[in-house]
Amino acid sequence: MAIAAIAGASLVIAALGRIGLTEHGPGAEPAENMDSPDIPLRKLKRCEAVLRRRLQNVVVVLERSSSTRHYEAVCRTCECLGVQNVWCLEHPPPQQLEKCETEQDLALLEDSFQLPKAGKGIFKKARKFLTVRRFKHSSDFLATCESENLEVWCAHSLARDEYNFDYVGAYGCEDVIRGMSRVQDLRPRDVPRRVALVFCMDENGFSREVIRRSSRHLTYGTGSGVSLDISVGAALVIHRVIHLKRQKRDGLRDRIVDLATGRGREDFKYVYSFPEGKLDRLHRGDLDGKALVQLRERWFRILAKTEYRHEEYKKYIRRPLEPFGDLRPPDQFRQGRICPRIKKRNAAREQQAGFVSAT
Repeated sequence: MAIAAIAGASLVIAALGRIGLTEHGPGAEPAENMDSPDIPLRKLKRCEAVLRRRLQNVVVVLERSSSTRHYEAVCRTCECLGVQNVWCLEHPPPQQLEKCETEQDLALLEDSFQLPKAGKGIFKKARKFLTVRRFKHSSDFLATCESENLEVWCAHSLARDEYNFDYVGAYGCEDVIRGMSRVQDLRPRDVPRRVALVFCMDENGFSREVIRRSSRHLTYGTGSGVSLDISVGAALVIHRVIHLKRQKRDGLRDRIVDLATGRGREDFKYVYSFPEGKLDRLHRGDLDGKALVQLRERWFRILAKTEYRHEEYKKYIRRPLEPFGDLRPPDQFRQGRICPRIKKRNAAREQQAGFVSAT
């Protein structure tokens, strides 16, 4: 099931790219400023292009996960869609928290509880370029959201009867769940300036504090009413919110134009593809100068294979190179990559079987 979750999320992201999430739709002409193997310092130019598209005002929060595969799948989704901040809320199952009679018992349980760390597989590489924070207490997470002006939204992937713990009945929040909105019905103006999307990553349900503080409850509605896999549902919700966020017109000039033309009162139609002239604005990130410098320092250290190369890269931390205009890799890098050890083993087996290479 865990492997199927990752495969499902990967298929979702691939499908989103095919239907227009990428900068250029199918059949579009390559951009002039495109990656090429012979360009000096191409790693830094590509790195800068990714940074210019990263978002810090949308934070993905993973509340409890009994399987590291869910962490891996959602973090790969964030890497693909441009979300920089991923927070992990690692408190005990809500059913155990509800049994605590005193604050001291609650604090002791939260401090002693340990979730399996997601440090292997594809997550290990994805998290190198993400900003991952971990919280053991829901109160610490909510205090951080308040201090950073983050509006908390809960995204539900499973139906109420699919959870092991009926947190809705235990918390008395039936009216909240009945008022849950479909993410497909949201418009750009519904997305706040800063939002934390909380996903419950297992069948134990959300914590009481998170449910109480959430200002909106979302789900990705399906035509048949069937629940989606947790990581697949998370991928669809994140993509939808990110896409709406990028379409939101926050500037004063844009708001005046909308008010004068009545554009803000028109029915909103969600679209996946846009005219070429709007692509720059729709793929622009919102990292401030301080965040860009900090991430360049960290990413350049990862990209530099030697100390000499790192010293060379450090010159471009505050004076970045011109980024690529198109993130698609050149044709030379689209070929399949095989580990040299496996390639040698396959060649030996082919020779033993009497196969003759066509080259």
